[in-house]
Amino acid sequence: MARERRDNKGRLLLTGEAQIRNGSYTFRYTDENGVRKSITNWKLLPEDPPPKGDTNPECLRDMENRITDRRIKAMPKKTKTVNAFWQEYISMKCEIAETTLVRYIYLYNKHVKNEWGKRPIQSVRYSDVKRFYISRLKHGLSLSTLGNLNNVIHPVFELACREHYIAANPVDGVYQEFKKRKDWEPKHRDALTEEEQDRLLSYVAHTLDYRELLPVLTVFLGTGIRSGELAGLTWDDIDFKKNTISINHTMNYTATLDGTCKYTVTVPK
Repeated sequence: MARERRDNKGRLLLTGEAQIRNGSYTFRYTDENGVRKSITNWKLLPEDPPPKGDTNPECLRDMENRITDRRIKAMPKKTKTVNAFWQEYISMKCEIAETTLVRYIYLYNKHVKNEWGKRPIQSVRYSDVKRFYISRLKHGLSLSTLGNLNNVIHPVFELACREHYIAANPVDGVYQEFKKRKDWEPKHRDALTEEEQDRLLSYVAHTLDYRELLPVLTVFLGTGIRSGELAGLTWDDIDFKKNTISINHTMNYTATLDGTCKYTVTVPK
């Protein structure tokens, strides 16, 4: 996802907006004829004080809304759905690993496809996206998973913008608003103390049912290695003379695009 851009007051700038060095704001857009244009204003929001001598009552966001309204009216009536754009987007997503692609598809199918995926993409508004995100959080979705879902949804609407089906991306800035809520932050996880680690290893070593796991737990606690990286280790990855372990691949049992599951060996994160 693109890095957040903010003005000198810490306010989030939307897609196409930027602050110039002199303090004024600019908005770059493509008009209904495909021509790149830009507008500038000293005020981003209505409550911003205008510079001395500036009598323009409009702020940049007002000008953006006026441009957006004009572009929407100039656009032909189209009924292409969110799901249709999703299919286009995912068919061109060739730069990521298959396992990541499977997770994208799972998230979309579970949360979006049957919610408002069948709606015409032009009908989805900012308020629709925000209400949808609120409903996901109320149904137990974590903030981090919501962020992953946002990373799936946002580029679908961005594609619609670039194809001139919609004038602006209604997903812009929505997820960032939820990150301000401290009670929605991931809960802090406390790591085991050294004493607790020793007690765990001692228990496993002296328990008939679990002692075969002692080498696994010892490597986990001693290296911080991921489970897939541990599963993929070979003797060639271990140098006993230098006391080093080379983490150069990971092995996981994952779902595939054809609906089956298989072991895959890929590069580690």
